[in-house]
Amino acid sequence: MTRLPASSIVAVCDANKSCALIESTFAGGSSTIASRVRTRLREKLAATAHNQLAGSLLRQGRSDAGGGKPIKQAVYAKQLAASLHVESLARQTLSAWERGTTVVPAAALLASAEVNGVDVGQLVDAARQNVKAKIADLEAQLLPAVPDRSRVDGNGTGPADQVPTREAGLSSHGADVQPA
Repeated sequence: MTRLPASSIVAVCDANKSCALIESTFAGGSSTIASRVRTRLREKLAATAHNQLAGSLLRQGRSDAGGGKPIKQAVYAKQLAASLHVESLARQTLSAWERGTTVVPAAALLASAEVNGVDVGQLVDAARQNVKAKIADLEAQLLPAVPDRSRVDGNGTGPADQVPTREAGLSSHGADVQPA
């Protein structure tokens, strides 16, 4: 007696909530078509800005756990594993989450907050402050190199209040504009 493989219709939806019905054949309980679709969907989700943010939040949590200096990924992975009540969590998995190359589970963000004794909102606030500090540092490095444009005219030679305007009858190049 020959057994025929089971066939079924599988609905697969992406992040944009567009769904497709795929007929797949299950041999031994697995579906290669559905598996490929799930893989592509995971890859698309991993590349989203939300997933990149989640990875940044995990990185911020690791930094907070070390008192401002990130602790080693292997150590933090053990702490997360304990909080998640799983046997182990590979350092490479944490690295992929932080880099945003794989989808970050919401449970990992909650575990990160729990490890640090804060809520997820506080992790977001800490990450936001970290970004603001980095922007301020970059601005401080750039400001001495850029002249203050508010004090010079368009040619970079005189006070700002002497900047010629079109309404005053001068072109933007400083030459007289003849009325037509």
